[in-house]
Amino acid sequence: MKFIILSTILAFGLVSARPSFEERSIPAWHPPTRGDLRSPCPGLNTLANHGLLPRDGNNLRRAVVVDALKTGYNFDDALANGLFETGLTTNPEPNATWFSLEHLNTHGIIEHDASLSRADAYTGNNHAFNPSIFAQTSKYWTGATLTPTTMAYARIARELDSKVFNPEYAFDASREIQAWGESAIFTAALGNIQEGTADKNIVEYFFKKERLPVALGWKKQAVPVQNSDLAHITNLIGNVTGSVPVLLTPSENPLRSRGLHGLGV
Repeated sequence: MKFIILSTILAFGLVSARPSFEERSIPAWHPPTRGDLRSPCPGLNTLANHGLLPRDGNNLRRAVVVDALKTGYNFDDALANGLFETGLTTNPEPNATWFSLEHLNTHGIIEHDASLSRADAYTGNNHAFNPSIFAQTSKYWTGATLTPTTMAYARIARELDSKVFNPEYAFDASREIQAWGESAIFTAALGNIQEGTADKNIVEYFFKKERLPVALGWKKQAVPVQNSDLAHITNLIGNVTGSVPVLLTPSENPLRSRGLHGLGV
């Protein structure tokens, strides 16, 4: 997931006594409590922490998930429904109509090795935010703004590190494109879609706190985010690596097959 705007903390502090419309429209944030389910996906965890998804992270059904994605990130119907369908693939029950955030922890369906913010399943905990792993990622996000180049470098670095230290490392070409899509989705939600950029402070706030970065001046996109937006940013990142000769067309969703984790990486 990737979620961004320039930080104006001082100015915000001067007017914080009168919450903006954006703040008032978002339910209060609370960290998860004992027994609440959470996933490797900061984007969905954030929606649960704000009460846009059930705070316990359980029984996530289509109408609830689609509404949360639209309210929290302004994803359009097609994108939101596609992400819900992806989530269903993690529920082992036949013909499931719901999933939980805990289902997303299953290794090798959506969750994968070389996450930007989580440890590999091989090491034990693949769903909680890992400060050491995220530090590896963020050191490649040089400058105040994330760009397709710095996002690609961070992604490659995480893959190389995981390959060295995880004897069960698995990461094929389809996972590579999925991983680019994961960076694309948080950039589309938080940053500049056309340029494929995002404010580093906002992205780091989002990952570390699993909280919508309203306090830093962020607002959700004015125009609904579409699959074509994800494809555009995915291509920008993929072009930096040069490892895939044929990239996505605007009609293709890089998260379609197994990319809900892209809301967080």
